[in-house]
Amino acid sequence: MAWYRVDVTAEGREPLLSARECAAAAVWKGKILVTNGNDAHSRFRDLVEFDPRGLTVEKFASAQNVNQTPVSAHTFTTCDGRFFYQFGGWDGSRDIFSLFRYVPATP
Repeated sequence: MAWYRVDVTAEGREPLLSARECAAAAVWKGKILVTNGNDAHSRFRDLVEFDPRGLTVEKFASAQNVNQTPVSAHTFTTCDGRFFYQFGGWDGSRDIFSLFRYVPATP
């Protein structure tokens, strides 16, 4: 087994994701959904889709207005591909005891 760094700094290419830690991810339709997390300055409240085939990232427009607290150290999963669940997390000062369900738009 070996790890390989993916070159995402090719000229003309936008950075894939901002630097983040304590994010959570789930696989959906061959793509990886990454939600929330934090960097050295703040917590994120976002949901982005990473396509490993094309090395592209898109923010989910339907998730940008989610009324939830930005968190890190949470879980994010799906069991059937129809709904995603985000459990708990840390908001920077306290543990968050919450459950959010995200329903992705279907084409």
